[in-house]
Amino acid sequence: MTDQKELLQKKITSFLADDGLELFDFKIKMRQGVADVELFIDRPNGGISLEECAKINREINTFIEEEGFYGDDYTVSVSSPGLDWPLKTMRDFQRVIGFDVEVQLDSEDVKKILKQKGTLVSVDEQTVVLETSKGRVKVLLENIKQAILMI
Repeated sequence: MTDQKELLQKKITSFLADDGLELFDFKIKMRQGVADVELFIDRPNGGISLEECAKINREINTFIEEEGFYGDDYTVSVSSPGLDWPLKTMRDFQRVIGFDVEVQLDSEDVKKILKQKGTLVSVDEQTVVLETSKGRVKVLLENIKQAILMI
């Protein structure tokens, strides 16, 4: 990571911590000489407002201008991970505890993909627990190929 990107990420993390928010993803893409700074932020258990995204956007724009990182050739977009955000990490699953999810698992014996739907009850560093129509099911995070929030 470049020094400029590291400094920007530290500042973003600081802005977010002040408001009890977390950084889910951070990218800087260069397109025809224009820097596109893209952030996905949220509360640890979800529930960020549009006003909070706008506030963080203003803070980042001010910081970039003060530091002179990209001159006038940049854009900043700040948004929440949204309902279609893929659930991959423990932190992703923590945001949706109490909601219905669908997980796709790799079956080692015949390389099939198995699906499991249920309400997310809990998650830790290794396991996701779902309440299904047939009872509680524990799934190892490492066995999840794909997981989505059911809308």
